[in-house]
Amino acid sequence: KKEKQRQMIGSICIRKFFISMLHEVRIDPSSHYVLKYRDISFQRIWMQGVLIYEGDDIYLDDGTGIIQMSTSKRSRELFDKSPHGSYVMLIGGMSFEEGGKPRMSVLKVADLSSEPNRETLWYLEVMDAFHTLYV
Repeated sequence: KKEKQRQMIGSICIRKFFISMLHEVRIDPSSHYVLKYRDISFQRIWMQGVLIYEGDDIYLDDGTGIIQMSTSKRSRELFDKSPHGSYVMLIGGMSFEEGGKPRMSVLKVADLSSEPNRETLWYLEVMDAFHTLYV
């Protein structure tokens, strides 16, 4: 039963991650659109944390690490309603700079600053997702 559950969850194309886990993510060599974490393939990442603006650069800090956003005019518009210090949920793709440093290309931003238990629930959600996949 556990293997069937892993197959079903693994087929979902969005995975929840802590930033500290991204060093294990790789681009699948058979497709530029598929990412792999261990034996799980997916297309998008879901992360939550605090937005940090430094000049023209945008970062997300989830308490386990910091990742820079790849920004375009369209993606900058997604951040217009989320000021520096906002707690947000981000969904998007991932690319790697030379040297393997990950960057996120954001497709969706939701400001969760008004949710009182957002951070605690996020940690539990990610741990539950990975417990289901790997234990």
